Amino acid sequence: MTERSVLLDIPELHLTVKNHGGSVEHFHHFLLGFLVPLVCHAKTTWLNPGYRTVLVRSCGPMDGILRQLQSTRLGIVDKAEHARLGKGRPRLGMMLKGVALGNGDRRHMDLRGYDYPVVYNARAFAKAQAGLCEIIGDEIEAARATLERKFAPAAPKIVVIQRGEADPFYLSKAAEARGAGAARRSIANHPQMVEEVSQGLGPVLNLKLEGMSLAGQIALFSSADMIIAQHGAALSNLIWAKPGARVIEIMPRTMPKEIQDVGFFSNLARCKRLPHAFVWQEHDHAAVDPLAVLAAARGI
Repeated sequence: MTERSVLLDIPELHLTVKNHGGSVEHFHHFLLGFLVPLVCHAKTTWLNPGYRTVLVRSCGPMDGILRQLQSTRLGIVDKAEHARLGKGRPRLGMMLKGVALGNGDRRHMDLRGYDYPVVYNARAFAKAQAGLCEIIGDEIEAARATLERKFAPAAPKIVVIQRGEADPFYLSKAAEARGAGAARRSIANHPQMVEEVSQGLGPVLNLKLEGMSLAGQIALFSSADMIIAQHGAALSNLIWAKPGARVIEIMPRTMPKEIQDVGFFSNLARCKRLPHAFVWQEHDHAAVDPLAVLAAARGI
């Protein structure tokens, strides 16, 4: 029997990972709504030798993170083609999450994400972190060692996240939801804020996450003692934060009330049992009072 005929005896798996809102082409909904369930079920899907290929939809720029998993069995398919391939999947599988159904050359499985506060799941986040440590642990430890050289010795590890330039994809017609990065929100006096926070609290590591590897983001957030960031997807990385890490979220007052009420990141901090405080700015691109940041940091 040839190798090709043996492979044809092994089915492929069409995997649908359904998030709860927004677009998985954006980092928050991708990380919590797509990657976490994908990693939690890795051993029964794309790390399972019982499938020759596991087909998932393209997540736009987030596909780069999927490729960092370095799996030859994980196949990324254009979202329209992925939807077409899934049209005939059994309805029962849409209810029985994590169960593979079907026969012949293809099986179908549905998973559900954790990208909305009512479904945040600390156990799932911990399982995903443990799974990624198994898969890309060497990369995470290498990134952690590099970070250690950037932090001041014998001082709290304080991280400030600066929003960077968005991938041009988010301005294109191909994007499911347009806009990202500094074009969506920014802090007008970011350098001044960082300088005054450094003087008041100690050395600060100011970073942009755009272009940083998944391993680097896990290493950063699992090392930090305090995280200061404007409301945005970067704070989704709180799922990696170590116990007791303090979180300062800078929230524009002009943010729609329904977004404020949902509390994406305040509830994520609560899920992880992390101290959290808001600092308000007048609008999406306004200056922020550094004294308010210092007061919030000292108060939690």
